[in-house]
Order: sequence, then C-alpha cells, then structure tokens
Amino acid sequence: MSHWVFWGGESRVGLKHEENQDAWKAFGNNLTEGVLVVICDGVSSTEYGKEAAQIVVQRLTEACERGELFRAIHGKKSLFHSPSVSNGLAGGLTKESSEKQSSSQSPESVLISASDLQTEEEVISAFFARSENLSDGVGIGYLRSLVVDISQELRDDFGRAKAACTMAMLWLFKREAYLLCVGDSPIFLLRKNSCFRLTEQRKDGGRLRAFIGMGREIDQHLHQRRLELKGGDCFVLATDGVAEYVSTKDIFKRWQNSYRDPNVVACELVDLAEAMGSDDDNTAIAVRIPYLVDPDFSRQKMLEQLSKEDKKAQQEAQQSLVIAQEAKEEQEREREAREKLKRRIEEKIERDVRHSSNRTLIDFGDDE
Repeated sequence: MSHWVFWGGESRVGLKHEENQDAWKAFGNNLTEGVLVVICDGVSSTEYGKEAAQIVVQRLTEACERGELFRAIHGKKSLFHSPSVSNGLAGGLTKESSEKQSSSQSPESVLISASDLQTEEEVISAFFARSENLSDGVGIGYLRSLVVDISQELRDDFGRAKAACTMAMLWLFKREAYLLCVGDSPIFLLRKNSCFRLTEQRKDGGRLRAFIGMGREIDQHLHQRRLELKGGDCFVLATDGVAEYVSTKDIFKRWQNSYRDPNVVACELVDLAEAMGSDDDNTAIAVRIPYLVDPDFSRQKMLEQLSKEDKKAQQEAQQSLVIAQEAKEEQEREREAREKLKRRIEEKIERDVRHSSNRTLIDFGDDE
C-alpha cells in the first residue's frame, strides 16, 4: 500500500544578488518507494557558489531517477557508506576506541520515536543530547557517501573553497525520515500543534564551519539523524534567507492558515521573509505526510476490519430504521390525538352555540 507524500516549494532571487544561488528539487511521491527532498544554498563569497548548489541537487536527484539509490537499498551492504577509520583517527580517536564506539551505538539507538516529539524540550533532548555517531538507514548511507564524493569532486574541479554550498536533505522511506545537513539551511517539523527546528545552527561568527566543496573532510561535519514518522507530519526546509527572518511560530501559523497545502505555505513563507526585510535569496519547501497505515496491517486483517465495519454499519442502519419507524408511529399517535382533540373542541363549540341560541329564544319569549 502506498503512503502518498505531497510537496511544494518556492524560490526567489534576493535584492542583493543578480541571480538566484539557491537550488532545490524533490523526487518521488510515496513512502513505499521513497521521497527525496534537497535544498542547497550557494555560498556567495565563493566564485562558484551557484554552480555548487545546482550540481549537488542535480547529482542527488539523478541518483533516484537512474535507479542508483534503489539498487543501493536492495543491493549489498557494502554499498552503504560508514565513516572510515582514518576519519576517526583524524578526530583524535584510536582504532580500538572507534570500533568500540561504533559497536555501542546501534542504528536503533538514534531512532527518535513519534512519542518523543511532544514538547520543545523533548525535541532538543532527543536530537542534540544523543551521540554524534552516525547511523546507516535504508538508503541514507548511499546518499551520505554520494554527498562526500560530490564534495571532493567540487574541490578537485573548481579548487579549494571556490565552489561551496550548504545543504539540507530529507529522505523519507517506509515509516522513517532521515535528515542529512551541513551549513545553515534548517529543517523544521510540524507535528500536532507545535513546530520544531530539527537541525542545529552551523555558523560560527558569521562564517560557515563546514560546507560541501571542502573535500572528503565534510564527512566529519555532516549532521545525520532519523526519526519515526507520524500521520499528519509536515517538514519545512529553508535556506538562511527565510530561516533568519521567520520563526517557528510564523511557520506554524502559515501552515494552519494555508489549508495545509505545501505549495501555499512555501509561497507564504517566502512572502513573509521578503516582507520582513530579507534581501538574500529566499527558498522554502514544505513536505506533507497526510496519513500512515500500519505495515503489519495485512490484507486479511483489513478485510476482517472492513467486514466488522460493514456489520456495524448494517446494525446502525437497522437501528436507524427501527428508530424511524418508532418516530413515524409516534407522529401517527400525535396526529390522531390532535384530530381527537380537534373533534372534541368542535363538538363543544357546537354545543355552546346551540345552548346560546336556546337561551336567546327563551329571553325573547319572556319579553312578549
């Protein structure tokens, strides 16, 4: 059974730029096959920021279009990327401590359940108080590996720090959402009556600490998490042009007032950022998951449930007929009672008229 996903986005060039250096794209529309949403913001201080953003978005979505991601999901585990030992050593870890740390941190230990996301404090605790170790999900490992490769290619083709961009990527598969981010392009989650920012700030004194285009070093700076999806969830991805001028309350209010239409809310967020004075390129994407069905809910169980609902509907229909018949009988009794009362009133009036006529005749006779 397909679980449909609806998405929409809006991107506009800012007043301080001659051309839009943001890039975004979405691929897929159901959770069974997977949905990929990517947004990149070219670093304007580099010579090829716009090109870097476009290349990252194009390469990631092409991996879906050509079936590379599908083969990675259903192929050998060796296709999935995991941090190399050399990265661990570069960070001051020994090989033994790296192996011990990776073995103690299973993929399930960083899974954030739907019940965790109730208050802002719980969200912050669930996302930022957990270990920074990386976990491979179904498909996210391949996407992470591809991002690292693209970062190295940008450095090789354009030179160090000449082609750079931030990235916020959302990979939805089955009943889970995977986040992969670097830089200051955030991802927000709207659930129930709240809106939370799921990614950390990645700026240090106004300068990016990490970006795609810095080579394979990016592997140490990628922010990766996953969480359990829930029916009615909505994700909002944005570049800093929008995020710096729009609060979580603004996002939630626009979502509530936009009939939960991803295209409408994306346009309204960009409109709001421009109205608040943002002169940067403004891009926003909204992704909505209307409902989820339990994967263990088999066809037989579904038929049994439908049969129960059908029997219940028939019983309710019979009860409705009985109630309608009783109401009809009650109306008939009331009609008969009204008719009987009407006849009694008419008979009384007739008797009173005859009695009054007799008295009048008697009075006239006395006068004579």
